[in-house]
Amino acid sequence: MYLCIKPPTMNADYRSITNKRQWNATIGMTEDEFHYLAEKFGETFRSIYGKELWERQEESTTKARFTTYEDFLFFILFSFKAGVTYDVLGFIFDIDGSSAIRIQNEGLRILRGTLKSMKLYPARKFDTVKDFKNWMKGEKELIIDGQEQAIQRSDNQEVQKKDYSGKKNDIL
Repeated sequence: MYLCIKPPTMNADYRSITNKRQWNATIGMTEDEFHYLAEKFGETFRSIYGKELWERQEESTTKARFTTYEDFLFFILFSFKAGVTYDVLGFIFDIDGSSAIRIQNEGLRILRGTLKSMKLYPARKFDTVKDFKNWMKGEKELIIDGQEQAIQRSDNQEVQKKDYSGKKNDIL
């Protein structure tokens, strides 16, 4: 007996999202925030390329997978939120893995420009303390996200004590 199973149709389309929970789970924002960001994303695209998305696609020799700014942005946001490999991302969006990488990199460049123009892109490096203070001017709270760094433990207990943070268990 043969069992014929039809593969599922992948529906990675923001238009099929039905509630706020799905919006948050797929891209980490509400539908209204997404559409507002897509509008700004389109403005940045036009400023970078000097033309509309569809005009650029008409000039291309390959068929475009994402035909609107919303499609393009949804792919970018989903790719970061889902944290899947490029091959899986390509499977979900019906493209190959190498195209997923290329499209994500291009979209990320546009998204960075968009967030910078909206003054929402965080600064990653400061040359001076004064630059940092100017950047933080008006902010009431600063949250520092850090992580533990593994180090080679010495056999000598006294040397171990110097490197121990004291956050987990006491060293006897």
